[in-house]
Amino acid sequence: MKAKTWALTTFQHQVLQLQSDTVYFTDQKKQLMMSLLRKISDLGISYAENKSEKRSVILTNYISLVASVATFFVVGWEIFFRLYRWFNIIALLEGCLFFLIPIIFKFSRIY
Repeated sequence: MKAKTWALTTFQHQVLQLQSDTVYFTDQKKQLMMSLLRKISDLGISYAENKSEKRSVILTNYISLVASVATFFVVGWEIFFRLYRWFNIIALLEGCLFFLIPIIFKFSRIY
């Protein structure tokens, strides 16, 4: 009976390296997205004076993002299923912008 050898071939080693690079890339991508989400949600927090106000600013930003992304998905749904009702698409894009107004104002410090 032959003893099993655990030596990897060059191809197997390259495949394992590629898989680990892919995992690292996806982890790095997740960290980048979480960092971006954190930066957006923390807009305007420097003007809050106490902890309660900071929480309400963060909650407002999250609600604004979720509503805007949900509306944008509906626009994608309209386009994907070729329901080209341009009035609806334009109205939904206006809704996306409307839901982003709190974040835009906090980013530009207009409020």
